[in-house]
Amino acid sequence: MVRLSSAALSIHAIVLVLFLLHLHVGVAAFPLSKDSSSYVLQTDEDLNLNQNNQNCTDHPPRQHLYDVVVTELDAVGNHNASLISRINGSSDFEFNFNPAWFPVQQQQHDSHDTVDGLIVRLVDSQKHPEWVNAGALAVVPVNLNNKPMAVRNKVTESMVTWAGAEQQPTPTQPWGAADPRITYRPKTQQYYLTWDNCTKNCWPHRVTYLSTTDNPLDPQGWTFHGPVFPFAYTSGAALLFRDDTDKTHNDNNTHPTHLAFICNSNTADTIYIAESKNDGLNWTIPKDPSRRILMKGRPGCWDAKGVAAGPQPERIPTTGDYLLIYNIDTGWPYHPNPLGRCAIGWAILDGKDPTKIVARAIKPLLIASRPWETCPNHHRGDSDCQVPMVVFASGLKPIGNNQYLVIYGAGDAVVGVSKIQVVTRNREGTNQ
Repeated sequence: MVRLSSAALSIHAIVLVLFLLHLHVGVAAFPLSKDSSSYVLQTDEDLNLNQNNQNCTDHPPRQHLYDVVVTELDAVGNHNASLISRINGSSDFEFNFNPAWFPVQQQQHDSHDTVDGLIVRLVDSQKHPEWVNAGALAVVPVNLNNKPMAVRNKVTESMVTWAGAEQQPTPTQPWGAADPRITYRPKTQQYYLTWDNCTKNCWPHRVTYLSTTDNPLDPQGWTFHGPVFPFAYTSGAALLFRDDTDKTHNDNNTHPTHLAFICNSNTADTIYIAESKNDGLNWTIPKDPSRRILMKGRPGCWDAKGVAAGPQPERIPTTGDYLLIYNIDTGWPYHPNPLGRCAIGWAILDGKDPTKIVARAIKPLLIASRPWETCPNHHRGDSDCQVPMVVFASGLKPIGNNQYLVIYGAGDAVVGVSKIQVVTRNREGTNQ
């Protein structure tokens, strides 16, 4: 997600920022459990969201059967530090954020420690002004299985990729790449990367591209497919391939269509749906109007200002439904909000028809709470924080037992990781 920049905030705006930062940290910090490495999101009172929550449901049919909770805020395990940042020495670049996660196949790497990969958005106006404030993409091998989690090698120029695009940014033709999301498709052993082509501030030009590869760690292995989604202005897409779903009972006995959940706003608004019948390269608007919109913001709710797509949905093993992580962008500080600028929520999609939401968060899953998320002592655009009060998820790794790692950008400057748990209940309301 690209947030519109300005040269400087006015004195009044700075005062407002500092006041709201103080207020936010005071009411929204996550309480510690007995295990100091584990944080759990507490009650509505802790978030001061009681008034919002009373209107925060459109009554999905299985709302009472699901919850999603944070079980470990500091999943990195390095004294509450971020995973990737210039400050901790893991990157040469000023800002590293909005990571997409992908599994690394055994034949693609030469180390038993490298089982994960991230595609990270980089911004560095001093080294690369031609990237504008959108940035570039870097493919980063990481180890998320052991603690402390760490990058295999420092993020350097050699990791930058343009995912097969022929023309790279130049001083005379500046542009940038933003907000990657990636999905691995086991049936074809292909990785599908969506990413945004942006001019400065991603306005008036922003379009989501698609690139594919059988090995993201090979810089020369990408095939560029361009703008494949059927909308004029797009700001990110999360893909769901349904090869593991039984064939539908129709005359053709075909598999159900694959789905793309597509953003339409430079901040947050609506998540639209597109369909692909087979290859995942050609996408169309559903013929049925009721299947064209996945979700919008809910008036009176914590996500009222609009929604933006997160990472690829992941199957919940115990129920067969899908976990979808999504984001909000409130426009803070221009529009004051106790949640800050960006926060993270969840929804459960029906396993047989993922265009249907069967449960949805009535309060945020993750909000900016740690110093490198809230940036309490820094102004917008400082060397270790682009935008205060931001957590924005674009990576999701399943780790078994209905648990997942949420991998996110913080302060539009660093990469963080938290562990979450999908809690399922039987129809009597008892946890399973």
